[in-house]
Formats: sequence, structure tokens, C-alpha cells
Amino acid sequence: MKKWYRSVLGMLFFFIGISIFFYPTIEAWHLEKTTEKYIEEFEEEYKETPEPDRQAKDSKWQDPVYQRCRQYNQTIFSEKQKGFMDPWSCVQIPSGLEQVEELGYIEIPSMNLLLPLYFGASQQNMARGAVVLAQTSLPVGGENANCVIAAHRGYRGAAFFRDIEKLMPEEEVLIHTPWDTLRYLAETAEIIEPCDSDRVKIQEGRDMVTLLTCHPYRSGGKYRYIVYCVRENENQTEEIRKEKTTEENKGNEPVVLSSKKDIHREDVLRKVFSAVLLMMSGMLVLQKIRNRKEKHHE
Repeated sequence: MKKWYRSVLGMLFFFIGISIFFYPTIEAWHLEKTTEKYIEEFEEEYKETPEPDRQAKDSKWQDPVYQRCRQYNQTIFSEKQKGFMDPWSCVQIPSGLEQVEELGYIEIPSMNLLLPLYFGASQQNMARGAVVLAQTSLPVGGENANCVIAAHRGYRGAAFFRDIEKLMPEEEVLIHTPWDTLRYLAETAEIIEPCDSDRVKIQEGRDMVTLLTCHPYRSGGKYRYIVYCVRENENQTEEIRKEKTTEENKGNEPVVLSSKKDIHREDVLRKVFSAVLLMMSGMLVLQKIRNRKEKHHE
């Protein structure tokens, strides 16, 4: 009886350990399926017109929601984003824009990333995908716009913006909206203090997207890692952009090591532990088979 009790208890603890270890993997799988469903439904709703123009160019200008988005962008620029303070403190959706909570999705090919895109950095939205911060531009393009898109640096096993350091200059960032697919190219990456809101504000005359996440990985948000992305057809040359960015930000960045090694180490350890757990499972199965054979011979 005692032997049987110990065997069952050991198996119970073993499977509890496996469940805890693979919980992030299960959560990541669930998010992936949820994201696939979201994008599938989004594409189904707006598939009538092929990309890059989901709606005819004339019709989108007749869409009142699109017009409100454009007006919102113009208003926050003219008011100098007066309500924008901490880059991650903007949660509330301004009155009149409740219809644009779901904005489409973001695609970053070099990161193998697809994430739903929501308006407002609520906890619920942050858990479901990427968010456009309130008091920053909505993703409809145009001059004097900087759409700041934030996401966790990994969440419950899902990658989110975990691998953002893989995004290199001139690589593509796509924003799929009900009206267009907007194409941006990564320009420069920086590390800033959490409250340095001026570094992610609109830059006059430019059409931009800025990606924002915590840094270093698993630091609890000590700093922010940002990637400036510029609209693919912007006229400013690469040399001018680099010169401008260097002069404006020289000496301002905190000195923080890259998270690439830390992320790689975590991936390796997870694979090693997975292999060990599989071996232990195999040993337990073999032991059960031996025990049954011994009982049979008895």
C-alpha cells in the first residue's frame, strides 16, 4: 500500500511540474490561435478590396471613422500632445473614438510577428496584443504623425515584442488597417528612460511609427527600447535622417547591454529542460512496463 501511495504521489508531483513548466507554451499557443482568428475575421470583413487599398481611395475619404481618425491626428499635433506624459500611462480612449478600439494588426516579417492592434494601453488590450498609445497618432498615415505602438517584452510565454532587437534598419513594419496597408521602414533604435515622453512625440513634417517596449528583457520595465520607423515613401534621405537623429539624441541614451544573450540563454535552457522532462517521462514509462512484467512473472 505504501509503495503504491509513493508511486502515485511521485507521478502527481511529476505531472504538476510538467504542467507548470509547459504553462507558458500553452498560453503562447492559445494567444497564437486567438490572433489567427482575429486576423482571419478582420481580413474576412475587409477582403472586398485587395491590398494595398482595402477600400477604394475615394470611399475611405467618405468614411466618418477614417475622417475622425485624421481629425484626431491633426488635433493632437496642433495641441502639441498636451495630454501625453509617461509613454505608457495613456489608457483612456478619447470621446468620439470608441469605434476605433480595434485598429487592425501589425506585421513585422523579420520578427515573424503578427499581433492584433488596439487603441488604448489598458491591461486587457496589452494582454491581447499591441496597442496604439492615446495622445499619439492613429495609424492612418500623413504628415505630422507618429503612431506609438507598444507591446510587452514577452507575456505569459508569448513573444510579443521580445525579439525587437532583431529588427534592423530598412526592414519592413506593416500596419494593416480597415483602409490601407501602411508600409514603414525601421530607421534607428534607442534606449530611453521610462518617462522620457519627448523622445516618442510627433516630429514635425514626418510620417512615422515608433515601436515601444521594456528593456532589458525581464527587467520589469527599467528602461524603454524604441524603434523609429518611417513611411516607405518619405522623401527625406537616409543620410539626413541619420545625421538629424544623431545630433538630437547624442549622449541621452542610458548605457544598457543588449538582451539578445539573455533571450538566447532562456531559449536554450527551456529546450534542455524539455529534453530532460521527456527523458524522465520515458524512464517512468519504462519503469511501469518493467513493474508490470515482474508482476506478471510472479
